[in-house]
Amino acid sequence: MLLASGGFFLAGDLPGGALAVLYYAIVTFMIFVLAPWRHPSIPVWVPYLAVIGASIVAAALMLWRYLAVIEPGEEVPLNLVFIVFPLMVPVFTFGNRRWNDIHRKPPPQEEQ
Repeated sequence: MLLASGGFFLAGDLPGGALAVLYYAIVTFMIFVLAPWRHPSIPVWVPYLAVIGASIVAAALMLWRYLAVIEPGEEVPLNLVFIVFPLMVPVFTFGNRRWNDIHRKPPPQEEQ
């Protein structure tokens, strides 16, 4: 998002740059607020999905903003949208595990 804001600012699109900085701040805030160790009893995929969802929405809005300022006839890099799919893999691999489940210490073993 910060790179997008720099590109928008350099292109003279001040509202687009400000929007990118705003979304960067929102997603960064969500990362700290929804950190799994702050909510150890909920499944890990829930905060992860919220942050990734917000990032995807922000990226879509930046792409929409970019499409609004390109010249007619320029090539549009829509294939970059598929980069977000690998980000969703942890949602499926974590399952219903919680932070407490992942970092639970095993009980001490008795020596015989």
